[in-house]
Amino acid sequence: MTNQAQGRKKSLFPVQPTVLAGAAFDYVVSGVNYSISFTNLLLELGATGTMQQEGDATGTPILDVQGSINGIRDLEAGSGIQTSVGAQNGAVIEHNFQLDTVGVALSADFTIASPVLRSLVAGDGIIITGAGDEIEIEVSTSPLSTKTVVVNDIGDLPTPIGGVITLADDTQYLFNNDVDVGVNRFVLGNNCVIDGADNIVITLSHSGSGIMFTSVDKSWTIRNMTISCASGAFVDFDGTGTEIFQLKNSVIIVDTLGTIDDFNGIHIDDTQFQVTTDGFLFGGTNGVILIESTLSTIAAGTLYDLGTATFDGFSITESFTTLNGTSVFLDGAASSANITADNLASVHNCRFFGAGTPLQTIGVADIRWNFAVNDDIPDTNKDCLMSQVGNAVETVISVASTPVKLLGAWTEEDAFFFSTDATGKMTYVGEKDIEINVDMSFSAAPVSGSNKAVNFYVALNSSVISNSESFNNLSAGDPSRTTLIWRLSLTKDDFVEAFVENDTDTVNILVTDAVLRLS
Repeated sequence: MTNQAQGRKKSLFPVQPTVLAGAAFDYVVSGVNYSISFTNLLLELGATGTMQQEGDATGTPILDVQGSINGIRDLEAGSGIQTSVGAQNGAVIEHNFQLDTVGVALSADFTIASPVLRSLVAGDGIIITGAGDEIEIEVSTSPLSTKTVVVNDIGDLPTPIGGVITLADDTQYLFNNDVDVGVNRFVLGNNCVIDGADNIVITLSHSGSGIMFTSVDKSWTIRNMTISCASGAFVDFDGTGTEIFQLKNSVIIVDTLGTIDDFNGIHIDDTQFQVTTDGFLFGGTNGVILIESTLSTIAAGTLYDLGTATFDGFSITESFTTLNGTSVFLDGAASSANITADNLASVHNCRFFGAGTPLQTIGVADIRWNFAVNDDIPDTNKDCLMSQVGNAVETVISVASTPVKLLGAWTEEDAFFFSTDATGKMTYVGEKDIEINVDMSFSAAPVSGSNKAVNFYVALNSSVISNSESFNNLSAGDPSRTTLIWRLSLTKDDFVEAFVENDTDTVNILVTDAVLRLS
């Protein structure tokens, strides 16, 4: 047999520091001696090859060779790193970062295999720089746009020529500091914007006694500023009917506000006026003006004087004004002459303080004006009231069951947005269609006979409205009261009258007393 032992006595073991080629080793199993070559022993033990460091020689080695001892280092968690044994018994190394839930996170998802950190992108007016371990975020010192000029002192404005600072077209002048231009004044460019951080912190001052801002055929805007012109006039604005002027979130401190003529549109919003001598005087042919959310104090003159100017629309809303002395809030032409045909002006939700006059010349009954919810100006009402007292004129009944207009002399008691005549005709003269209530009351009787069936009607433009009929059974010598209630839609020049009908015969009807009301 090939594997049968060849008995041999072992003795004499000389020292040998290495294993010589061809060496064999003995071992015993179940009393049987066996021999295996050194080469086969290494293969059987899996001890072939060598262990050595791989990768960057400057890295931290996992194998720690200490003489004849080869140590395997443990993995330890460092800052932001955690280690663990995975589900498949592998060593897991992963980050240990957390995302704050407040604000905008630096990563969209830290749980993915390769988390991406967001970069910081500078928006308008912001500069972001990186230096060493720091990221610096600051407000840009450069203009917000290529059309912006930053103004910190008068030297940042165009150089005055003959005391005139001419501002460029299509340019925003952004004031970051208070600026006093002395007696110099401004001539405005088209689409020029005078802007500041806020009217509380930025003031543009003018110490002259003349006009601070002159605008000829130009559109322009002032916002977020305090304008101080205590000895002079704020503006002289002359347009061609196409220009726009905007005044927003500003404080205007002036002797007089100045003159404005021939514009297309004006919008004044969230602004305070402090006026010593006089307000705005308007002239020419104008488009629309919207004034809202203003707080004003005026010592004399008129805050808004429309003069003989005309407007396609005029609106003041939520204006709180202190009228000192004999000052006036709003003045203009009588009979709606400031407002062009088929257009409307309104004053709404305004409050007035002081001894001055809120409304002058313009009236609450002017047909192109509407006043509502103002504390010292009556509300506009579309109303008409007429009466007959002691009338002796009979209404002639030529044909039975045929309504005819009531005869007699009528007296106008009140008429807002209506004209009347002595025949009892009430004509709507307003330019906006309305819905109105009709109330009529008659004290009437036939001139002879008894038990006459008498009907009263509302007539619109001489046409009887049959469904408005109010019936009464009347007898001579015993006048009885009949009332009628109806509702109408009226357009300009529509007129309303009262008609009566004898449904029994042709006996005349005498209405001695009557009231007609539209409200």
